[in-house]
Amino acid sequence: QRHPPLRRSERVAGGLSAAAEMASKQDPERELVSLEQRQGDDPGGGVEEEAELAGSAEASPPQQAQSVAANGHATQPGSPQGKRRTGVRTVLVLGLSAHGKTTLIDGLLANQGLHDARPDQRQDIGQGDVRCTTTPKLYKLYTEQQPTKLLKFREPAAASGDLALPAGSSESEALARADRSQKQWKAWARDKKYAAEVERDTPLMSDSGEGGELSVQLLDTAGLEDSQGADDEHMAQLVEDLMYGMVDTSSQTGSVCSQQQLGIEVTSLILVSKFGAPLSPAFKAQVKRYWDQFPMLHSNWTFLHAAADPLGRTFRHTGDRCYESRCEDRQMLLENTMAEIVGHSVQGAHIFLENHIPGEDDVDDSDGFVRGAEILKYEQAKSHDKLLKVLANLEPVAVGDLKLQKGPHMLQVDKVLCAIIQQDLQSARKTFADLEEAAQKSAGTVAQYEAQQRKGGEALAD
Repeated sequence: QRHPPLRRSERVAGGLSAAAEMASKQDPERELVSLEQRQGDDPGGGVEEEAELAGSAEASPPQQAQSVAANGHATQPGSPQGKRRTGVRTVLVLGLSAHGKTTLIDGLLANQGLHDARPDQRQDIGQGDVRCTTTPKLYKLYTEQQPTKLLKFREPAAASGDLALPAGSSESEALARADRSQKQWKAWARDKKYAAEVERDTPLMSDSGEGGELSVQLLDTAGLEDSQGADDEHMAQLVEDLMYGMVDTSSQTGSVCSQQQLGIEVTSLILVSKFGAPLSPAFKAQVKRYWDQFPMLHSNWTFLHAAADPLGRTFRHTGDRCYESRCEDRQMLLENTMAEIVGHSVQGAHIFLENHIPGEDDVDDSDGFVRGAEILKYEQAKSHDKLLKVLANLEPVAVGDLKLQKGPHMLQVDKVLCAIIQQDLQSARKTFADLEEAAQKSAGTVAQYEAQQRKGGEALAD
């Protein structure tokens, strides 16, 4: 109800040339006249025909010939299961408000050398309970000159002992592992000779290599369990943007990234949850809603645990509870929660990430050394790399013609509105029944009057 007519016209105009090119390649003998020529021959006409043409071209992806989208990446024909392979991977990022979704995107942009891609109040992002994202925004981890790149970094000194713990290990083995872990992380944090030296490396490639170089773009969504009760509005906005296009944050003019540019394909849905935070019933309900809204992505969920601090600044590692064991516990908790939400186990990669890197305000001594900064840069870069590789290995899925799955509040509003409409219908039916009865009585009266007139006329004739 916001602006479908305008956006539909943009879709028709934006997709026409591509549709004409694809159709001409499929059938060389078929001539397609451009929108400008057709409007010149028939001013004001042909819009419905062009929309039908564009729709028919979009409706059969497996038959499309290779073309170049507006973002400059090729669309390859003949993909399996009717999917179109493109060089762009679109990813949805969701999670609770203030749990680190936008901060995650900031870190990814920074490591790709795109610090200026978020000019809007970067210093205020992810602070406290402030709601960061209110409308979906698209952020590109690439430019026209270069695709998304993996990172290279310098490894720290080898661990003094194995930090993995096999299943079925005894309590004493768990305590020994925790002791090794705490000593190792402290040694890494205090190592003044170590520097992570994070740099961009080779382009991100698809797992099969068929798609060539890949470029990742992240769709930052509004927080789940919104404090102002706007979850229904946020979901409706997300579905509308996926169907009709969204604002491209990398554009200085705030241009709309159309459905054709997005390719109507999504590679993954990243669920961000803050490490150690409780998973509330409201959170579970919202996650279930996303699960139901995007059934085509059930095999493409990725779980990112934000604020996973290996140095114990957020929480103390005591007894057999070390960073590694807490990660294992958190992963099991989320896996069990997802199984509770959807009724079965959900397969997906789990990635642990500390978004906050100590800076100049955290200097420990006179020589300017910031304890833990370099090892956390290393851990962050390693987690970013793991995330990018996971996305590269997932198959993009066409979301198709999305239908909004309404939440409990919207369903309750619908129920109330339907009750009001039913009352109005019953009232209208009664009114029409009364009118019909009155009309019938009136018709009877007229008939009696006409009969009397006829009798009077006959009497006068006699």
